[in-house]
Amino acid sequence: MRQPGTTAPFIFFFLVLPSGISNGFVSITLPFILTQNGFPVATSASIVALGLSANLWRFLWGPVADLTLTARRWYLIGLAASVVTLIALGFIPFRQSGVPLLTAVAFISQVAATLIMLPVGGLMAHTVPEEQKGRAAGRFQAGNLGGTGLGGGAGVWLAAHYSKRNGRNGPRSGHADSRGGAHFCLRCPTRHQRANRPTHASVGPRPSFHDGHGHPSVHYCSGCLPDWLRRHE
Repeated sequence: MRQPGTTAPFIFFFLVLPSGISNGFVSITLPFILTQNGFPVATSASIVALGLSANLWRFLWGPVADLTLTARRWYLIGLAASVVTLIALGFIPFRQSGVPLLTAVAFISQVAATLIMLPVGGLMAHTVPEEQKGRAAGRFQAGNLGGTGLGGGAGVWLAAHYSKRNGRNGPRSGHADSRGGAHFCLRCPTRHQRANRPTHASVGPRPSFHDGHGHPSVHYCSGCLPDWLRRHE
């Protein structure tokens, strides 16, 4: 029977879950969306790295959270800030000119995520009996890692299936697919109309043949796409 003033270990799974979701969105979903919208891999990695660097600097605001307000208030502040910043990341235009803003919002979102974890750690230290702290720590890590998988995996799935900002239907492939006409497949000799057999210029090798607009005119058709490339669809 749980004593008054103590916290059950499983509670920590749900308390830290929002922090993991925020981390997963920034570390997995955000770079996926950025690269799909034509951002170079190096730029996407820089945005994510600077955002996640908030975890390195939380020792600066950790004492502030310990000495001011209450753990419950800091937790609610961190939770609200995480929600607001993740929503903001969904509305910021994905343009090269918006890189500084994207980086700043990603960093703030991870500062907010640390403000979720700091009071939860304090709650564990003060309200969990010694013999149950191992289980509480396990639930804490499960919530953090599970939230990362949920925020990243679910975010990628939603972006791939429902987001109008997914670059696979946008700037990277749209410039080729928006024009009619037929293109030769790299593996079969027939001509495939894009309306019937979509091509995959983004994953195929760079051919030396180009159309009148300077774009590649030889691609893999969907039926002949190699298995090792099909996995990147």
